[in-house]
Amino acid sequence: MHICMNAGIGSDADAYIDMVARGKGTRISKAEKLAWNEEIPVHWQKCAWVDRPVMLQIAELFAEKVGERHGGAPVLLYADILDAHCHEPVLTKLKTKGNVFMCFVPPGCTDSTQAIDAGAGRSTRVYVGDKLDKWLEVDGNLEKWEKGLKAKERRILMTHWLAAAKKRLLENDSLWEGCFLCTGMLMKLKPNPDDEKIKPQGRKLPYNIPTESEAYPEVPEVRESASSIESCIDDSINDEAANSGNEIVVEEEENDFIHEIMAYLGMPVSDVNEEMYLAIEHVCNSRAV
Repeated sequence: MHICMNAGIGSDADAYIDMVARGKGTRISKAEKLAWNEEIPVHWQKCAWVDRPVMLQIAELFAEKVGERHGGAPVLLYADILDAHCHEPVLTKLKTKGNVFMCFVPPGCTDSTQAIDAGAGRSTRVYVGDKLDKWLEVDGNLEKWEKGLKAKERRILMTHWLAAAKKRLLENDSLWEGCFLCTGMLMKLKPNPDDEKIKPQGRKLPYNIPTESEAYPEVPEVRESASSIESCIDDSINDEAANSGNEIVVEEEENDFIHEIMAYLGMPVSDVNEEMYLAIEHVCNSRAV
């Protein structure tokens, strides 16, 4: 499933839950489709993943609903860096159809800064589990479950259980608001009493935002010696060669490659001093072929 929710409470609270089923969805009967809960859109993917095509479908429906609800007013949508979320056509669809702007939380911080992971996602699964337990208590259902339900029966039940879970989420104002308050997503420019409620789960206070090297561990730390820079150049060349399948040739007279190395090291050109620039240039020149 894929969940989007807003920070409203009471009548202002809203959520959008999409279900992703395994398969192509090409041989689904009209009777089954009519049995699905109309509040839960059903998408298809061979492994039931939210990949780029599925996310594009979700973005289309989400942008349409948000546009209707907010009358075209700008909407800020927080999301993790799932590849499908970062897909350019998805971002374009959200912007052009719903005036939705995507803001990505830093890698490795999702459990601390994403409202869905601060309780809403787990609560949804718990609520679905509650509906399953109640369904099994009905005479005959436990036997059906043990013998194995048909795929279409599971899909129908899941749409209704997700709709019921969504209803419970919308009714739980303390959970709804708490998910956004504890992650700091409702912070204002000026200090306010709600700032004391910012308590990322599993973190000791005070909570320090990870540095760039901690948030992006794949980017090496800035190194000041020529030998360390040479090592990073090796990594950069190997990465490019692996992606292209071709041998990489470094031309001595080209400075573009030096700039690429700086970018790989996470160093803006303006922040690199003359000594470091000369070290990079020396390594590049010594390796030129």
